Amino acid sequence: MLIQTEYEFELPHGYADDSGTLHRRGTMRLACAADEILPMSDVRVQQNPAYLTIIILARVITKLGTIPQVDTKIVEKLFTAGSLSAYKSERSSCLQYNLSKMRSGG
Repeated sequence: MLIQTEYEFELPHGYADDSGTLHRRGTMRLACAADEILPMSDVRVQQNPAYLTIIILARVITKLGTIPQVDTKIVEKLFTAGSLSAYKSERSSCLQYNLSKMRSGG
């Protein structure tokens, strides 16, 4: 059984880069424990715990339009509705996968 670890998403408002190109479609992978634990030592998270979401998204978004690499500066510029829907989509997929594994006993 192959485990799906990457999911496509579409941002409702997209992300406009410096040249004005709008990026809506992306791909993100499931977050692992390190994605949630390692950012806890980041000074930005220690100063503002809400920043954890920004760092997690930057770690798990593997593609956004034609942008070569998504980092925290890009995630910071996403419209809140877009970034939250991507995060909720990833978290929901992870939860669904874990529930299915628990039900199947594996």
